[in-house]
Amino acid sequence: MSTILYKYIYTVCGSSMAVVQNRQMSGAAPKPRRYDSREVSMALASKIKELRLKKKKSLQDVADEVGASKAHIWDLETGKSSNPSIELLTKLAKCFGVSVAELIGENPAGEDADPQVVAMYRELNELSSADRQAIQAMMDHLKNRKPKG
Repeated sequence: MSTILYKYIYTVCGSSMAVVQNRQMSGAAPKPRRYDSREVSMALASKIKELRLKKKKSLQDVADEVGASKAHIWDLETGKSSNPSIELLTKLAKCFGVSVAELIGENPAGEDADPQVVAMYRELNELSSADRQAIQAMMDHLKNRKPKG
């Protein structure tokens, strides 16, 4: 990892960066990233609703097109149902004319993607695995810090 990057991240993250460095030096695998399933399902829910309204389709139209019940589409759209099958995600993506990546919010080149985030994504691809792990540690630290006030 570059010394400049390490110093910057250590300044921002403090001791959490030392944990990453120790794990790298010992050869230990990095901690797996934790996803908040509620956050993911709400992102999918809002995307389904947004696309359905944009395409001017009713819940029943979507349900009929993908072979699901209207109630199940409603549950997906409101976030009450989570973890749909890849088959259903594929059918929904086809119904709305988008990729599965776009549907689940994982497409960095999507039409509503922030240009700054896309540029950062491209730069991340040029970094070493160790540098990306360090940046991931910094992002995790920033997401988990308590707001001041």
